[in-house]
Amino acid sequence: MEIIAGLLQTSILAGGVLALAALGEVLAERVGVVNLGVEGLMALGAIAGIATVIATRSAALGFICALGIGLAVGMIFASATVILRANQVLCGLALTLMGTGLAATIGKTYSGMPAPATFAPVAIPYLSEIPLIGHAVFTQNIL
Repeated sequence: MEIIAGLLQTSILAGGVLALAALGEVLAERVGVVNLGVEGLMALGAIAGIATVIATRSAALGFICALGIGLAVGMIFASATVILRANQVLCGLALTLMGTGLAATIGKTYSGMPAPATFAPVAIPYLSEIPLIGHAVFTQNIL
């Protein structure tokens, strides 16, 4: 029973990140922008966040750094496709390849290191006590 609850909790935690990225991509596509570089943006933000957390031991500062990197690279993509009128598909694929490659290269240094600071889980009263799904669904971090 504990294994199933742990698997469910990890699935929700990992899937939440992908759901937020998918929601952002859906909103972008609603206005006519095809951004295939979401994976590269996520990889660059993730490596910037974990590098900042390891250097400063502050989860909030790592989150802000990841947001800043995502914002900066997103602005580069936006300026290339909107201002310079470059092909959105090609720019997105280039962003994916360059972002994941750069993140993998930088990430070799941090591979296997645990994060020294994380956001604390927030338990919702009464709902977090539901058997099997309570701890998995209602005891997640603030993000």
